[in-house]
Amino acid sequence: MFKQSFLLISSDIISKIVLFLFQIVLARQLGPESFGTYAIVITFSAMFIVFSNYGLDVLVARDIANAKENSSKYLKNLLLLKIPISAITIFAMFAVAILSGYSSDVVIFMVFASISTISLSYNRLFFGFFRAYGILRYEAFITTVDRGVSSFLGIGLVVTGFGLMSIFFSASVISIGSAWISYYILKNQFISSPHHSFELQFVKKIAKEAAPLLLLAIFSVIYFQIDVIILSFMKGDEAVGLYSSVMRLLSLFQFIPGAVVGVLLPLMSQHFMNKDKRLVNSLRKGSLYMAILGISAASFIFLFANQLVEVFYSNKFLGAVPALKILILSLPFYLVNPILGNFLIACNSQKLPVFSVAITSLINIVFNIILIPKYSFTGAAVSKFISEIFLFLIQGYFSIALLSSIGIVGEKPLSLHFYQSVAKKETSL
Repeated sequence: MFKQSFLLISSDIISKIVLFLFQIVLARQLGPESFGTYAIVITFSAMFIVFSNYGLDVLVARDIANAKENSSKYLKNLLLLKIPISAITIFAMFAVAILSGYSSDVVIFMVFASISTISLSYNRLFFGFFRAYGILRYEAFITTVDRGVSSFLGIGLVVTGFGLMSIFFSASVISIGSAWISYYILKNQFISSPHHSFELQFVKKIAKEAAPLLLLAIFSVIYFQIDVIILSFMKGDEAVGLYSSVMRLLSLFQFIPGAVVGVLLPLMSQHFMNKDKRLVNSLRKGSLYMAILGISAASFIFLFANQLVEVFYSNKFLGAVPALKILILSLPFYLVNPILGNFLIACNSQKLPVFSVAITSLINIVFNIILIPKYSFTGAAVSKFISEIFLFLIQGYFSIALLSSIGIVGEKPLSLHFYQSVAKKETSL
């Protein structure tokens, strides 16, 4: 398990470092305000990819892991399902950019970003199949090449004086090529003949099963991105640029739980189906390693926050140091939370993380609205910190209760009672 995780983590470390270097160069060249414009477009892309993705990659990784003979059927039908979903996503991104009152440049940037968004959603679908088969080297290779090429090309464009338009255009072209490579490998190495006929009832069933995962993704992206949007409307591009610069340091670690989950999700799903006590061991190890990494990294960054910001971004961004110190304290929770959420998904309780993230998103929005007007991006950092702790507590609560309900760990009466009340609502939906 951890050998596979190490492979994906290693590739992500390389590509993430390259991407981070590109963003540093971009920030230093553009300054806080123009970098804020870039961050706004990237934030909207991250928000809309959940609609295009529709949770299908997670569903595929879970279902195909237990029934690989259905791979062809899933691939053909899901590719057809994604066509209308992708069209709606592109239209929605374009409409939101116009209705939000952004400049014509931002609207054009958003059009190119929507192409990248759609291509990335297809890539994630194909990665779901790779993960179900337990073969992560293709995802590792494609992700590294995609991010590496787009980042190095972006650095070249910025240094030679080209603007944001060229960066978004080149990224869209590269993302299309990346998706085609993924499909070619999947078709030739795993599913030689994805020629199942279209089955409307099957597609409806998949759409219904994936709906909770879509809701989870929507609430997650609101939870992770709403601070930038609120900051944009309340304080402008410069505040967004400063806040986004230090958020990049936090998001450097995002790929690590993602890589671990890529291996753990199919494995935990199999253990749950078999009522195997190794389910607890998988959850415990994943959470423990993430917590140790989070505490170690957070301690280092907190102590050297001033130096890190000045070295990476220049003294123009030193005003963001207090926000960084607050944000980095949430890193242990930030790394453990994806493990807990995907554990619940693996145990066929996807509405529980939906409920958890929905409540957390509401809390995050409320705190952002209260704190940003007075404390700007530092208030956004406080909101993020509070939200990460709350999400950890509620998902941990549900995880223990779920294990109690299936008899793998001892019962916790209060937790079990509340879990069963939510689970009943889940099965009735």
